[in-house]
Amino acid sequence: AGSLGYAEFQTPLSEPGGGVAGALRSLAALAAGDPTDNCCVNLVRHGGDLVAMTETQRSWRAIDPATLKSRGRVPWAAGSRLGVLGTAHPHPDPAGGGGLINVATDISPPFFSSYQVYTVSAQPPWHRQLLASIPCDDRAAPRWLHSFGVTDRS
Repeated sequence: AGSLGYAEFQTPLSEPGGGVAGALRSLAALAAGDPTDNCCVNLVRHGGDLVAMTETQRSWRAIDPATLKSRGRVPWAAGSRLGVLGTAHPHPDPAGGGGLINVATDISPPFFSSYQVYTVSAQPPWHRQLLASIPCDDRAAPRWLHSFGVTDRS
């Protein structure tokens, strides 16, 4: 009690007064895609599962709809990692097939940060397929993307 037990979004788990070394460890954790493990932003039905999600790519969890207990992390297909952060508000793919569309932010300062629009397959192990990569206006400091819209128009 009285101390932070888990890192949460944009609140790194570091000792107060960690100085420059603590700040560098926090930045390294963010760059490695390990900023948080909470799943408290949204619940979505997908591929026969109930999924709790947050803005980090590793933290989607399958939930038992009867008990609301976690069944564990969503089974991502090998090699389908995109971005470090993403929205917790994916949309049904208007092309059909039961998949989702989402946007991830690939944080690679100072020159390569981008937004990555991708689909998520309908059945586990879920595969993320890149549809488009859009360079950030300020590649050293990408903007926070909370949600987005989708249309079936091309």
